[in-house]
Amino acid sequence: MHIFLSHSQHDKELCEKFLANCGLAGIRGVAFEFDVQSGRVPLDRAAAEVIRETIETARALFVIIGPNVVATFHTSNWVAFEIGVAFTSQPKIPIWVFEDNGQYVDFPVPALMHHALFNPTSEKEWDWIRGVMEVYAQKPSLFSSVRDPLADMATVCPYSNCRAVYQHHYPEDITSWKCPSCRQLLHLVVPGMHGYERSGPIQP
Repeated sequence: MHIFLSHSQHDKELCEKFLANCGLAGIRGVAFEFDVQSGRVPLDRAAAEVIRETIETARALFVIIGPNVVATFHTSNWVAFEIGVAFTSQPKIPIWVFEDNGQYVDFPVPALMHHALFNPTSEKEWDWIRGVMEVYAQKPSLFSSVRDPLADMATVCPYSNCRAVYQHHYPEDITSWKCPSCRQLLHLVVPGMHGYERSGPIQP
């Protein structure tokens, strides 16, 4: 029983914070980094194969998006691969995208189910993230056929070239953001409600 963390190896401190909170929530966090000493990938197996198997048995995929993810093609390609594995699993693995709301990164994620903007220095927001982890730590019998016990009313990106469906989880003071799937600008229709609409020109 585990949550797979998709991240950049250069975001070590942030990744360790997620792993520590997984432990406090009663579920194991798994994060692959390609150092020789890790032993996570046996010498006789391909890394992609081991990662695929680990994601397919996970309760959820947490994608930690930050500047380091887009700093190199190597990292962004591996993160995209891990997202693709979760999306094509049967049933689909719930995909969460976590972003520091103070560091915008242009990394579209077309297949996500949940988008969370958070402040990594806020203990209140880490308490909320740990609460999410605790849900995934519950017994398998509590999970639906789509493996997502946190499925709820979702919203649809209003742009015709996107139409992504996902749930957003944002601090109360967030009134505009970019769709995590198409990275076009949106804003709340009514503060505190799920609905949102286009805001400003379509971004490239």
